[in-house]
Amino acid sequence: MLVDGIIIRAAREVTLNKLDLPDPTSSEVIVRVTSCGLCTWEQRVYRGERPNYPFWGGHEVCGVVERVGPEARCGVQEGDSVAVALMRRCGTCRCCRTGFDNHCAYLHPNRNDGLPQGPRGLSTHIVAAPAQLIPIDAHLGGRGALLEPLACTLRSIRRSRVKPGQLAVVIGTGTLGLMHAAALTTMGVQVLACDPNKPATAQLARARVHLLLGDTQEIVAAVGQHGGADCVFFIRGGPEWINAAVDMCARGGTVVLFQSIPHSDLTTLKMNDLHQREISLVGTVSQRLEDFVQATELATVNPHLWDPIEIVTISHCEPHAAFEKSLDPAINRVLVTFNP
Repeated sequence: MLVDGIIIRAAREVTLNKLDLPDPTSSEVIVRVTSCGLCTWEQRVYRGERPNYPFWGGHEVCGVVERVGPEARCGVQEGDSVAVALMRRCGTCRCCRTGFDNHCAYLHPNRNDGLPQGPRGLSTHIVAAPAQLIPIDAHLGGRGALLEPLACTLRSIRRSRVKPGQLAVVIGTGTLGLMHAAALTTMGVQVLACDPNKPATAQLARARVHLLLGDTQEIVAAVGQHGGADCVFFIRGGPEWINAAVDMCARGGTVVLFQSIPHSDLTTLKMNDLHQREISLVGTVSQRLEDFVQATELATVNPHLWDPIEIVTISHCEPHAAFEKSLDPAINRVLVTFNP
């Protein structure tokens, strides 16, 4: 099956190519991609920080069902709008059986088809298993691609166990920090935000979130004036910000480690402090299938959820322009659009 795919060949080098995908089986579905987001993963490969070439990126994907295999067991039909959960979930391994399908034992399949490695969503068409398709409201349009990072956000929020009326602090005001802030306020959680770098002031105002300024000690003191946070989401920063996140917590609070630390992740925590104040420190990665479904429902009933996010759409015929724009710190997400 011939498709047009966007391939990163080297640092700052990206091309649009004709690629021959293996034909779908009778139990698979062909989706015509309408929009694909350029996430941090693709940006790092493009900048040369993760030199994994050639690379066929794209895991934030939405599209329209073009063909359903005769033996495909699914609740979609041709013409339906869908988001595509490209992560593999076998449903039978220990992680899948225990509710951690985001850690499926078969998450990273070894493809031996001679094509560039990667999730391959930056393509005019993709082949998917029925279980990977989540029906969405057609009115979401290209923003259906944002349901994947929103699902990761909801997984993070679920791990925090935060409740309406409680106080959350979001450390980091990039794309995922803003998504956390928007989703939390929608759920009735009070939100304060800070950023180790440059805060997204205008976007936070649109999300109705109060910005905290200062160094870590000043921000910890400011949160303390609110009685401490019930949960703190670590989305940007280094080890010193993890320590600050613990210090921000009220008794019984939770720190959620959403971001991986690209360089040294060694830190020192005061174990007696965690013990005596009953602080929980939890990690979160990617999303489960049920988080994807919840993201679809949340975005459908809250059309203003995306208001804080600066979004730019660029045609797949201009891949270099799209990747260069994705590196602009003023832009939260570039959506590459694929027109029929």
